[in-house]
Amino acid sequence: MTTEGKRKFIINFFYFIIVIAIVYFVFKYAINFLMPFLIAYIVAAILRPAVRFLSKKTKMNYKIASLICVILFYCTVGALVFVICAEIFGFVSDQIMKLPTFYKTTLEPMLKKLLGGSLTLPEDFDPTISQVLSEFSSNILSYVGSFVSWLSSTIGSGVSGFAMSIPKLVLKIIFSIVSSFYFTADYDFIHGFIERQFSEASYAKFSAARSAIREIIGSYAKSYAIILAITFAELTVAMFILRVKGAVLIALLIAVFDILPVVGTGTILIPWAVVEFINGRIGLGIGLLVTYVIIFVIRNIMEPKIVGKQVGLHPLVTLLAMFVGTMLFGFVGLFGIPITMALIVDLNDKGIIKAFNK
Repeated sequence: MTTEGKRKFIINFFYFIIVIAIVYFVFKYAINFLMPFLIAYIVAAILRPAVRFLSKKTKMNYKIASLICVILFYCTVGALVFVICAEIFGFVSDQIMKLPTFYKTTLEPMLKKLLGGSLTLPEDFDPTISQVLSEFSSNILSYVGSFVSWLSSTIGSGVSGFAMSIPKLVLKIIFSIVSSFYFTADYDFIHGFIERQFSEASYAKFSAARSAIREIIGSYAKSYAIILAITFAELTVAMFILRVKGAVLIALLIAVFDILPVVGTGTILIPWAVVEFINGRIGLGIGLLVTYVIIFVIRNIMEPKIVGKQVGLHPLVTLLAMFVGTMLFGFVGLFGIPITMALIVDLNDKGIIKAFNK
């Protein structure tokens, strides 16, 4: 390698280190504080055509039209979120309240019967071993009871913790709504101010990066809409085959949960299958487990391909970005790192930056 080649390698190496450090800082620390304003900017960009249309057709003042559109948008979204969360919260709370009763009336008698029957030993069996097995049976019952109590209290604490975080969440929502209005009402003024801070060449790069981000986020949303549709179709077929009442609605709810990396179909289907086994509906329990395995396998095979195809990344790169993002930044990293990688590739392809050679 020549001296010039070494120099370019060192420059590119430190360039990537700086970029990675900036991305890490933004996703780890800054994004939590900037999120209300980022949401407000996205909402303003979405509402801008509607505001312009309303203002033009009704001859209404642009800022008043902005206020009306922002209020209508957040009222609609808020109502939908409230209804969905109320249903989920009510269902979860009801199941938590039933856990101790379910253990006392169903699970404990079943375990006693199962362990008592399995541990019936001949009279001439070694008494020491008989005592050990008897103690083991009692300990199993004790551990299961403790686990049910712990699970109830843990979930209850989690719900309480969420309730305690509501004031902070409300504050962020208020900032998002107010910021959305200002971003929407003064969209052209804000963009004009930003444009004046750059040279013509620099603003061209900034504008290209902004357009690329918009396209990539749109492609990302489209890819997960496709995944959601595939999961919903699989679940609908499975629910009809298993003859579950309200098959379509249940399939839709589980499919929506499957988009969330922390929840997923397993969080719903596996406990559901366990309950069915306990209640003696073995066929339904096996069917639910088989459904989970099929969805899990198909999801993990198709997700990198679908997301990678939509955002322009190789499936292996997409899978790596999703894994690293989730490990480092959790839910935000799952989406943020692949989007960042796709943005770098797109800008490199357009010649706006020189990150690597294809």
